[in-house]
Amino acid sequence: MKALQVVSSTVGRHDILSSIAIGLGAEEHDVEFASFDEGTGDFASLLRRHGVVLHALGLGSTLRSVVRLRRLLRGTEAAVVQAHGHHASLLLVLSMLGLRGGPASMPIRHHNLSHHLIRSRLRVLLDRFIIHRADGVVVTSTSVRETLIAEGCPLDRLYFATNGRDWDDAGLDRNRVIEIRGSCQHEFLLVAVGNLKFEKDYPTLIRAVREVVDRGTDVELQIAGVGADQDRTQLEALVSELDLADHVRFLGWVEDALTLIAAADLFVHSSIDEASPQVVYEAAGFGVPVVATSAGGITDILGRHYELVDPGDAVGLAEMVLRCLSELDANRRRAESIA
Repeated sequence: MKALQVVSSTVGRHDILSSIAIGLGAEEHDVEFASFDEGTGDFASLLRRHGVVLHALGLGSTLRSVVRLRRLLRGTEAAVVQAHGHHASLLLVLSMLGLRGGPASMPIRHHNLSHHLIRSRLRVLLDRFIIHRADGVVVTSTSVRETLIAEGCPLDRLYFATNGRDWDDAGLDRNRVIEIRGSCQHEFLLVAVGNLKFEKDYPTLIRAVREVVDRGTDVELQIAGVGADQDRTQLEALVSELDLADHVRFLGWVEDALTLIAAADLFVHSSIDEASPQVVYEAAGFGVPVVATSAGGITDILGRHYELVDPGDAVGLAEMVLRCLSELDANRRRAESIA
């Protein structure tokens, strides 16, 4: 069965989608991709290297994107079309309105409660529109499944599939791991990875670092991720206010975030909401000890293996960091067994 995967952009690594493309195998031509850009990003290059067809639909207005995708759907041999993310999913269901005899539409929900948390009534309504117009919806965690049920998704349209990763293509640079470890100016290296968005709740993590340092443990937190200038400015102001400039570093975009994760003594994830965070999979899969909250799909990934912290609890997060660092060798061995 052929599947067409629809994405908003080919910019960036797209590790989850890379696993789909490489795992299904270009030789059998089981999968093709379509993107709403010019197809010049890193992900497009990866698809071409592996012989996977990419239909670059180009940039344009919503109407133009819908028309171009609809034209593609009319001629596709795919049995199912999967769209990744809110924007691509909306364009998919709009393009299939009134289309007879086309493939089955199957948006994949990569967000959880974020539209509710920012109180965007429009986005919540659009999420519900997508749910009711699609033939099915794929969820990546039990938390997302519960959210969709609450939003009115019929049970017979729900499908469950966890995120994946091509571990053979992880490409860790062990020399770079040693180099990153050597650049740490403190006893322990904590690493966090993710966009500087409110869902990641970096203020709680930064306050937890202050608590850890105040209790006499020498840590350095390196945060890999980009975001709006305003968000970074606010976080930097909090670091200054808490006198943590020597303990917290904002790295911005990190080309090889996986190597940074592998170099960490402890990977820390402080989110207040998640669907199914890939970086948590990766940290646990690389055998790095993890401290995380119980937000959303994190419980699916780590709940059997780790004691999780309530979202927003800076003191609880700090205490868990201190507990893990106090027996770091034992926790490293345990993390390796979990991997």
